[in-house]
Amino acid sequence: MVTHSPATNPHLALSANNMKLSSVVATFVVATLIGVSYAQVQVLDVDEILGAQGVFNGLKVPFVSFGAFDAAVSQAVSKFSSVLQLGALDAAYANFASKFGKSGGEGTKNIFKTNILEIFGHNLNAKEGRKTFTMGVNKFSDLTLDQVKAKFTGAQVPNITRRDLFEEATPVKLPLMMNRRQTRAAPASKDWRDYGIVTKVKNQGGCGSCTDFANSGALESAMALYKGTNNLDLSEQELVDCPANVGRCNGNNPDQIFEYQKAEGQVSEASYPYEAKVGSCRNGGKTKLAKVSNFYRMGQKDENTMKEWLATYGPLTAIIEVNNDFYKYKSGVFTSPCSKNSYDHAVMIVGYGSEGGNDYWIVKNSWADNWGDKGYIKMLRNKSFCMIDMYPILAQA
Repeated sequence: MVTHSPATNPHLALSANNMKLSSVVATFVVATLIGVSYAQVQVLDVDEILGAQGVFNGLKVPFVSFGAFDAAVSQAVSKFSSVLQLGALDAAYANFASKFGKSGGEGTKNIFKTNILEIFGHNLNAKEGRKTFTMGVNKFSDLTLDQVKAKFTGAQVPNITRRDLFEEATPVKLPLMMNRRQTRAAPASKDWRDYGIVTKVKNQGGCGSCTDFANSGALESAMALYKGTNNLDLSEQELVDCPANVGRCNGNNPDQIFEYQKAEGQVSEASYPYEAKVGSCRNGGKTKLAKVSNFYRMGQKDENTMKEWLATYGPLTAIIEVNNDFYKYKSGVFTSPCSKNSYDHAVMIVGYGSEGGNDYWIVKNSWADNWGDKGYIKMLRNKSFCMIDMYPILAQA
């Protein structure tokens, strides 16, 4: 049994702005200690559990272990919800809006509350090793899954053609591979970021241009790997504005964008900056810094070949399904099941490995480096997870 008096326990102290909430939490602890004399009580820092970086101003919530862990988590979530109803929600949402530059619009305080309660419960389980990944507060925390899909995804599934079947042939070997693997036998792990060929994480904003970002990143990496041209920053806005018969900010087919990059090349971000909206094509007179030589689609549901190609030939692009936990992801191996009936989002795959008995892909997203694990997510591998193995494509330069 905990012997601290809630009035003197230093772990219960909050900032001056939250003294009322401090007394509320203390009351919860007193009631719990009286009612359950054998319980173990921990005092949880909400910001730490949620990865919220000060959004909750040091708010604390008790966690009382008295038997079944699921029941203890449920009680902690309930207490957190009660504290929010007593006034903490308004202050936290104001802090959240300020931190992430929210100025009204689609997000709401009630959605924020629903999401943070879900994240709170999930992360309590993750702390005990009952989940393989953590979630966290981010710029999407006041949005629903449908809202995220509507504005921040946008991939379209390519059509299967005879060209696709022809180009499933093995791509060319890397040139000048004095210190790189010459065969398709793949090592146990690979991370192309360690080779300096993966460019920075970018932010597609509220335009459904994920395919443009995935394809652009793939060409940037291919130019580094095949041509020795490192640290390119290519223009995604060109890919939004210029290819014919594409969805612009309403989503694009990766084949069509690769065809454009193969036929026309791509200019620099500096010469054609990203605007996260559709404009007229303005690439005339600008220098093309990169061009796709060819691109190859693998057969579906063949993650072993994906692993071999990635290890030997470089990063891939893929189309995945975004589910209700994906946009809340923070760290670890993402294992939350998808419906397997919806392709939403184009990403890059830059490596693979294993952790805690789970094989994973290292996936580069286009939601800025303040989402997920510095802009990346580890997605379960060898399980056809979220359809990541249905449309993998390799681009070469």
